[in-house]
Amino acid sequence: NKVLTIWDLRYGTLQAERVLGTFKQENPTDIISPPSLFKFQLIVVPGSNLIVSTLSESLSNNSNTFKLSTYLCRYYHEPMTLLHALNRMKDSSAYLQLGDGFSRGFGITRFGITSDIKPESSKNSSNEFLNNIKNNIKKLQKNEYKFLKFLFSKSHTTENIKKQFENFVKMKGGKAFESFLKTHDINKEQYSKYAEYWKRNKKSSKNHKGSESANIYEEKEVDYNVYIDDYNNYQKWLDVWKEWEVKTDESRKNILNKEKVYEYLESGEIQRPELSYYFIQTVIEYCLSKNSDGTPNLNCWVPEIIRYFIKSKLISNKVVKGGIIKALIEREAWDLIKLALYFMKDIPEDDLVYLLKHVISSQTKPFSIGSILRYLIKTPKNDNMMVWSLRQLTEDEVMIVMKILNGWIEKYDQTEFVREVLSTKQESRLQMNEFRKDTNKLPEFDKLLEFLTLLLDVHFTTLIMNSNIHPLLSQLASRIACDVSLYETLESMRGYLESYHNKYLKQNKLKKIENIRRGKPQSYMKDADLPEYSVELFTFYGDDNPQLEDSIH
Repeated sequence: NKVLTIWDLRYGTLQAERVLGTFKQENPTDIISPPSLFKFQLIVVPGSNLIVSTLSESLSNNSNTFKLSTYLCRYYHEPMTLLHALNRMKDSSAYLQLGDGFSRGFGITRFGITSDIKPESSKNSSNEFLNNIKNNIKKLQKNEYKFLKFLFSKSHTTENIKKQFENFVKMKGGKAFESFLKTHDINKEQYSKYAEYWKRNKKSSKNHKGSESANIYEEKEVDYNVYIDDYNNYQKWLDVWKEWEVKTDESRKNILNKEKVYEYLESGEIQRPELSYYFIQTVIEYCLSKNSDGTPNLNCWVPEIIRYFIKSKLISNKVVKGGIIKALIEREAWDLIKLALYFMKDIPEDDLVYLLKHVISSQTKPFSIGSILRYLIKTPKNDNMMVWSLRQLTEDEVMIVMKILNGWIEKYDQTEFVREVLSTKQESRLQMNEFRKDTNKLPEFDKLLEFLTLLLDVHFTTLIMNSNIHPLLSQLASRIACDVSLYETLESMRGYLESYHNKYLKQNKLKKIENIRRGKPQSYMKDADLPEYSVELFTFYGDDNPQLEDSIH
């Protein structure tokens, strides 16, 4: 049976599970073996619902038809309590044990074939349609097999592998593009026209955002020439739009096609060919193979292929045995490590701390410690697992990290002062932009404090016993004292604000329901996510406490 499981990657919890099969009417718990499934399509809809459609063969007694099944799966569940989660959460990356060998990491990375063949007409029988799908899949597998056969032959160099891979990906990308046009019945002329509209719209919106992001601390000088140019560009855009809207007979079809092309361009699918998971896994294992003594096999090392897979988001950390960070450190591929930190969001906490320790202890710094620490703070992580990972840091390494955190908090203290000075003086816009670039490099202040709290909790005893760190701790305490006081004041207002929120919550729900009835578009639970875990505080009084006696009487 095919089982769909949905996981919360941050907390490592199973959110939902759905068996994709056929149930017996007399006993719903018994599942008939489902037919051979050829294709899956997942659609996320508002309201924390997931639609799964499967295209499959029918049962043997009716082989001339195929079956399209659709399942609705709700994947939002209330989180467990904090007491239940403490010391029971597992590393998300290690928890998703979904297979070994070539099936390792199955389901995490994006792979497979989407929208391969569209039924051209109803005159074709279901058998012909399914045979076309089978033949297309065999053809794709045959192309991949040819490249893998060349890859494992010994009569080539890494430069030849690079060129062959580029040609192969280009060919596969062209076929994926043709499949997209054929599926949505869009010709190349229409695609070129919609792509040009999309580029113009993207450029105009970018210019509009750039004009709005001017210095808000200085008085703006009105440049009427800019507004005239914007108006002329808008008129040109409007004329082109009206010219396109003249064809009223196909306006609806054009709108649907335009939306499909826009969605296609926004998603970046045009840069992603159709590659099977087996192909990706095999190529990655070849490029990251090792010699018999455990050293990296540089004869198979083709960094351009790894770079392509990372930037295209076709691999996850689980695809690489032992983790991609350690594999790239062994090959000193620091530029690829930067890409992996930016594009791959499933790197486990142990590997992040391992990279931090390696950079701190390295004689030649490939990049700054602050850049690694910044990513460590910004990336989604399991706090319970991060606590265990931070225990690997030595006393000297903790001292280095604390100094960097102290410097960042000091910059945050200077932020408001610098803004006030620049707003009162006639400073140039360039100086203000440089100030913004400097502050944008810092992690968010709340995340910075969360990471600092984790570090202090883990190494509390070490920090107290080492008198050399006491001056640094005093500086940190004085700098965040004002923020702690502010947070305590805001926390005292929680009760009043919660009462106000609950008072109007029912009215807001009724208003949303009324808007839905009137046909207004809504994004109900569009941003639904697991809320923060909270702790309920209970106070128990002893036998001699007068408050308990008063409450009894």
